[in-house]
Amino acid sequence: MNSVDADQVGLLNSILRNQSAKQARLHLKCSGIGFFDNSLYMGIEKNGTLRQFTDNLNEAFTFLGFPIENMNFLPPITLARSQTKARPELTKLLETYRNTECGGLTVDSFHLFRSETVPERG
Repeated sequence: MNSVDADQVGLLNSILRNQSAKQARLHLKCSGIGFFDNSLYMGIEKNGTLRQFTDNLNEAFTFLGFPIENMNFLPPITLARSQTKARPELTKLLETYRNTECGGLTVDSFHLFRSETVPERG
């Protein structure tokens, strides 16, 4: 989800709580790390229950005027954000752990949070 108006946050939280109450625990299997823009992420293996949950959220969010997102990709777990100057060091991690199986995790709650990319300092 991209930028959200402050007056929509309460409604988004309500929708998320409502959908979460209907959702069974998710058991996710994680593997590999990668980069997207300035984010270091861990990959999630395909999971039909996660796909159904995101489809339900997308449908519910259309009530607020959000377009249905094409979720043909698996949402990653963001581990860290970095500045450009850290990229060479993080690339070493990527080379080491790109295809590493990271185990699994159980998700039993969902929370909306604010995430901002801050400008780099010179």
